[in-house]
Amino acid sequence: MAESQTTTIRFQMEDYIKKMGMTAQRFSTLSGINPGTLSAVLKKNRPISISLLDRITAGMGLSKGALYELYIDECLVDHAPNWRRIRPFLYRCVEVGKLDCMKTVA
Repeated sequence: MAESQTTTIRFQMEDYIKKMGMTAQRFSTLSGINPGTLSAVLKKNRPISISLLDRITAGMGLSKGALYELYIDECLVDHAPNWRRIRPFLYRCVEVGKLDCMKTVA
C-alpha cells in the first residue's frame, strides 16, 4: 500500500500519541526527548535531527530506520543541501543497514 503524500514524521508521531492515548509529556518521557524540544518539533518550530528522529522512532516502538524515507522527503529533499544534516544521516544509514536511503540522498 502506498503511503499518503501528506504523511510526515510529525503526523506519524501525533497519530501514535493519539492512538496510544498518551500525552506529549508521556511520549517525551518514553522517548527521552526534552518536553520543550518535543513541543517545538510538533509545532514545526524546530527541525528534526537524525538523533532526534532515532529517539522518536524508538519511542514509537518502531525498528531502527523505519522513518528514514520520510526524513529524506521531509528534511533533506526540499531543503538546501546541508552537510551538518546529511552526514549524520548517511552514517546512521550505514549503521542500521538502510543503504537504499543512502542511494536516494546521494
